[in-house]
Amino acid sequence: MIREMFFLRITIFLLAICPVRAGHARTPEHRWSLGVYGGRFYDSSPNFLLTLRETNFESHHLVAANGTRVLWQAGRWPLFLVLDLVVGRQFGQADLTELATAPILYWGGFPWNDHLRTRVGFGPVGVSWLSGVSPLEKTAKGGSPWLNFLVLEVAVALARWPAHEVFIRLHHRCDVLGLLNDHGMNGGDFLVVGYRWRF
Repeated sequence: MIREMFFLRITIFLLAICPVRAGHARTPEHRWSLGVYGGRFYDSSPNFLLTLRETNFESHHLVAANGTRVLWQAGRWPLFLVLDLVVGRQFGQADLTELATAPILYWGGFPWNDHLRTRVGFGPVGVSWLSGVSPLEKTAKGGSPWLNFLVLEVAVALARWPAHEVFIRLHHRCDVLGLLNDHGMNGGDFLVVGYRWRF
């Protein structure tokens, strides 16, 4: 869980430095969304997003469609939980179908939301299934199509069109430091960008 705890700490830090403004304590949320995204596989740990070092992008790609449904929203805080469902296709070094789901907790209380609505989402625990074992995830001990699904996301929308978001997401599969199998830290990471329509 070291990687997951790293992202949890980053999320808590962002929440701490971005207090809620009185005029934006609670924004009515769209209940549903549909989105598309795509990106490229990289072979370093997720913390490359901060260091930008020791990162090698591979000739392996992901395109995906996802839908979300708001499950819960805090009464007066811009904090809400969604269920994210993903259907994707990996191609390049292997052609694989991916199905994934995770609950994601979003925070939207940023002081610049009058101009650029911003949300940060973190979902450390989910399920991801591949139609086969990816050669980029396989170790000497083997691999598994079933892994944990982790999401870290930043989404922005112009205040005039809050239903139309552009986002950058870490799409991460992992064995949770060997808790799910004994194949020796198999998993994979995609850095993706996408568009989402909320309704």
